[in-house]
Amino acid sequence: MLLSERMSTLTMHSMRHIPSRAMAEFLPKVQARLGIHSPASSVTVADDTERADPIENEKIEEDATEIPAPQPDADFHPYNFSKRKKWTITVVACLFTLLVSAATTSFTSGYPSMMRDLDLTYTQAVVGLSTYVLAFALTPLFTSAFSEEFGRQPLYVVSVVVFLLMHVMIALAPNIAVIAVARIIQGAVGSTGSTMVAGTIADIWEPKQRGLPMALYSILAFGGNGIGTIAAGWIEANPKLEWKWIQWISMMVGGCYSVVFAFTMRETRASVLQAKMMKRRVKEAKVKGDSQLPIAAVPKGSFRELLWISCTRPLILLTTEPIVLAMSLWLAFAWGVFYCMIGWVPAQSDLS
Repeated sequence: MLLSERMSTLTMHSMRHIPSRAMAEFLPKVQARLGIHSPASSVTVADDTERADPIENEKIEEDATEIPAPQPDADFHPYNFSKRKKWTITVVACLFTLLVSAATTSFTSGYPSMMRDLDLTYTQAVVGLSTYVLAFALTPLFTSAFSEEFGRQPLYVVSVVVFLLMHVMIALAPNIAVIAVARIIQGAVGSTGSTMVAGTIADIWEPKQRGLPMALYSILAFGGNGIGTIAAGWIEANPKLEWKWIQWISMMVGGCYSVVFAFTMRETRASVLQAKMMKRRVKEAKVKGDSQLPIAAVPKGSFRELLWISCTRPLILLTTEPIVLAMSLWLAFAWGVFYCMIGWVPAQSDLS
């Protein structure tokens, strides 16, 4: 018994530099391995917590903002938004999908005048389409982690602003290199309007209610390609407008949309809303001097972990799930045919 008490005392003395929370988890494992079962250890841990440094307490309070998964019955949960608010967010998000889809095909309608003004070959002109699609496909692997960490709304704001500014950059571009850079950036931020909108719908609508919102999203996602081609074709057909004005008019339409977006779009990620609420409660507790701060039951993963998961999970599903592989091959073929049509037909048959 004396040996056990001495070992417990020595163990606690050697671990004073370890944060109390980590020590509370680690100490029982050490004592169990040494065969020590001392009831005094819990008292020592509690006493050590009370004597912890102010910096350590501050870290614990910061950790207190990490919270368990939000429950659908919570007041702040997006499932409990009013129906009007849900539809407003849905329509505004889907309109961004429409702008992104239209920008994909409207660019190709301006090939003839752009090739003439910038002295380009057809192969050079297609670079603007290829770079857009490439960035459009790869960027969601990374942005999904950002939306998990920081929420949907900040990513929407950055994407909408940068997307519209790229229209200006393309309209003022003196050569194809500038256009290619602008289209890469535009495709990267435009991917938000394609991939994250479905997530926004899933955030605010329960599974049994998602049919109509998802139908609206799908109609605008695919219909935008046709709308962009038709509208840009009329602009290209006017000798006073042509390819530059395709971009200027797209910018004007997007500017009107951005005003509506600024007043209507709200955060829809439940975990982010809950984290904000808990941080506000922690600050209020500090002001009131309340020592009972909300402590996390489930720690939140680091941003690096979220980024790694978002980049590797699609590859894992692609290689381990036959249905995912089959659907991916079919979609790759379908979209390949589509982009061959919009990239080849206008320039070769004067349909633009």
